[in-house]
Amino acid sequence: MKNIRMENGEYTKNFRDSIQVVLEHHFPRCEDGIVEKQFKINMNFPVITQEEVKTVMDDMDINKSPGPDGLTLGVIRELFFLDPAWFTELFNDCTDKAFFQISGKL
Repeated sequence: MKNIRMENGEYTKNFRDSIQVVLEHHFPRCEDGIVEKQFKINMNFPVITQEEVKTVMDDMDINKSPGPDGLTLGVIRELFFLDPAWFTELFNDCTDKAFFQISGKL
């Protein structure tokens, strides 16, 4: 994942910019933080550990076609192994806030 076409038609120039484009596209933000498209639930989910996320990443078939979000497992795995603590925290935040991107796998 090196060059990604941005909304303005230009391409990213490095890996860091590519990651930022992916995150901004799949996790839109508003002035107050992540766009709140959540609903109220009265459930407490257990904290997800890095080991659990790694196990799932290792067990998934990397040859599957991308989902509706366009992300392949290869891209998602790169994001995880780039910063496992951040990625795991993202899962826990989504679970805690009951926020799940409609068009995404994450």
